[in-house]
Amino acid sequence: MIKAIVLRCGALLMTAIASSSVASAQEVGKAEIHNQVASGNLESLHKLGCIPLTKASPEYNPVDLYRGAKVCLDAGRLQDAFALVSLANVYGRFDMLRVADTTAHQAVAVARMEVFSETPDAVKQEFSDLAAKNMSNSVQHAELCRAVQALGAPTYNPRYMVQHGMMAFMQRSGDGLVKDFDRTKAWSDVLTSYLKCV
Repeated sequence: MIKAIVLRCGALLMTAIASSSVASAQEVGKAEIHNQVASGNLESLHKLGCIPLTKASPEYNPVDLYRGAKVCLDAGRLQDAFALVSLANVYGRFDMLRVADTTAHQAVAVARMEVFSETPDAVKQEFSDLAAKNMSNSVQHAELCRAVQALGAPTYNPRYMVQHGMMAFMQRSGDGLVKDFDRTKAWSDVLTSYLKCV
């Protein structure tokens, strides 16, 4: 008896869901869909060309650097692209440690996907192969570590990330950063744990 009631309720629920789905599908054609984006979300403040890592600055956020790397890829300068992407990833990881809203942390991955979305698959594969080769080469890896360490921790405000999270749409006080953030420790952690520098 109970089993029959459960089955009956389940059938009614499925019918209700199906009916509402049909109604929703019919209403979609009439409804306007708005994509809400907070001001500053994934912003790029510096228009970079294909620059070598020695010309990079801790004022450049990951979005700036990914865009510069895209110019390098388009020009066939894969080594320069690799260096800029590496720095962007490191700075992005640092920002994840200092931005309080965890929903904002996906900004780095989203920015990377958006910037490289139109890069041909063959170029992506060539770049991926080069990156793997560079990271497994102790000399290349040590050079990258030295260059990133020489640049130092980012000096920009990570607004591109803060404004990407859910908290950007809610009333909040403060700058969206972790209170009492230890920059020195965070930078050291990123270099050793993420970039694997010794």
